[in-house]
Amino acid sequence: MLDPYIVSKIFSIAGKPYVPYKPFVQPFFSVDDPHTIVLKTARQVSKTTTCVIHTVLNTFFFQGFRTLIVTPLERISQRTSIMFVKEFFFQALKSGLFNVKLEKKESFLYTLSNGSSIILSYAHLDADRTRGIPADKVHIDEIQDIQHKFLPVITAAASASNYRQYLYSGTPKTFNNTMQYVWSQSSQAEWTIKCVHCGYWNIAALEHDLLNMLGPVRDDISYENPATVCAKCGKPIHPDTGMWVHAFPDRRWYSAGYHVPQVIIKRHYADPVNWRILKSYQENPAQAAYADFLREILGEASDIAAKLVTLEDLRKVATLEDRYDLERVRRTCGRYRMRVLGIDWGGGGEGGNYTTLALVCMRADGQVEIPWGESLPNPHDHAGEALKILEFAQKFDVHFIAHDYSGAGSLRETMLIQSGFPTNKILPFRYVSTGLGGMAVRKVPPLSWHPRTCYHIDPSKCMLLVTGAIKLQQLRFFALDYVDDANPGLLIHFLALAQEMKEYGITKRFRIICEPGYRDEFAQATMLGCLTIWSIHNVWPSFSLPMLAGEDLDTF
Repeated sequence: MLDPYIVSKIFSIAGKPYVPYKPFVQPFFSVDDPHTIVLKTARQVSKTTTCVIHTVLNTFFFQGFRTLIVTPLERISQRTSIMFVKEFFFQALKSGLFNVKLEKKESFLYTLSNGSSIILSYAHLDADRTRGIPADKVHIDEIQDIQHKFLPVITAAASASNYRQYLYSGTPKTFNNTMQYVWSQSSQAEWTIKCVHCGYWNIAALEHDLLNMLGPVRDDISYENPATVCAKCGKPIHPDTGMWVHAFPDRRWYSAGYHVPQVIIKRHYADPVNWRILKSYQENPAQAAYADFLREILGEASDIAAKLVTLEDLRKVATLEDRYDLERVRRTCGRYRMRVLGIDWGGGGEGGNYTTLALVCMRADGQVEIPWGESLPNPHDHAGEALKILEFAQKFDVHFIAHDYSGAGSLRETMLIQSGFPTNKILPFRYVSTGLGGMAVRKVPPLSWHPRTCYHIDPSKCMLLVTGAIKLQQLRFFALDYVDDANPGLLIHFLALAQEMKEYGITKRFRIICEPGYRDEFAQATMLGCLTIWSIHNVWPSFSLPMLAGEDLDTF
């Protein structure tokens, strides 16, 4: 442990000694040594300052210690290099406490005589420039602007190190964001302050007491008279008397997460001017401004528009057993009156986009469950895919296969039929945006120039049905299947769904899209399976959504 008093003798900010704010002492200046630290913070809480000082000290204390700092943009890396890394290196050398020299100083590279170094890079559009850089510690700053799919590439830099330290820091944006995702996998510690007046423990989180801890604007606000108040009795409480409480203590040693809002930082709760600014954001009636207040001031994720599906929604419906034991899944198939294999065909490419399957089933009581799903690794081997799908269809004894007939779907269907699956048990769905007359599903009978019966669907309206059923817990899924950042599982595909408003001349139309950098194949496969069951039995999710149920499908 490095005494914060010693740190203040080495480093200074704008001519004043740097003293880490109390909430940062445990993550960076204590005996705790977690595998990963996640900092979900508001703006202007000394996040970057504290992270870089800790990184610089590591290069002095450990011989041959290499740190890779990755930001989204080149200009952010340049600013971090000049304003923080370079400045704190010189301050540490000037202190005379370390018997090392700075041997190399470049824009993105600093090397000490003890073999330690700091390398800076950026990865907004791709992570290739971080490949081949060996590191003992990887710090991804402003991680909210780093695509989640880049994390395995960036973190691989420390895969051969004995230290293997990771630091993720940033300010959350939406709930479907890389910052929020790594936070959800962490211990999720919140700063908790006991009121000396009533004994109530105030938890500085939005879902607990944070908003009620914001006291009124006063002229006498100071460190001795903080602006924060007890959420229960309304009397002043002092944030520096608080402590970290981990929501998931068992995760603490491999991924310790800390939430740092401005409210618990001395620069804000002890300064009347800063507190007045903070309160002005809170009291602004504009929806966008309030979303910024949640993100920038409180360090909490916020969506201006209603989120289609959140991680908490998925947790509530992921109540079945895991999907990995195929034999167990096969044995449970007998309890379902109908089983449908939904397929979203993949096309390969840099972002993955693999053919993905969802086993959608209906129990005798009408409950729809998805006990299994899988992503096939080679979308270009059409014959191999067909055989694999046929194997799963036989294993689970499915009644129908529902698939996306758009694009190359017709070719894939032909491969399924040639592999031995009955034609009358294959349901082709084609995504269209017009011609449905406001309906979600329309049956298109065989035509002379197209002898195959298919079903046209409005994908946005149909996906609203599925996500609405999830939010109302009318669907049940296998257990959350997150393994690690390289294998985030299939259920997370639902978090990629976003609602976008598109203008067509003088009219506006909402549509559901997959956010760039993310995947939604499992969500699409689930949707096709659900549409089959709901249409065949004419039992749609029980919530009001006008003009969604079109002409019923045949009962085959």
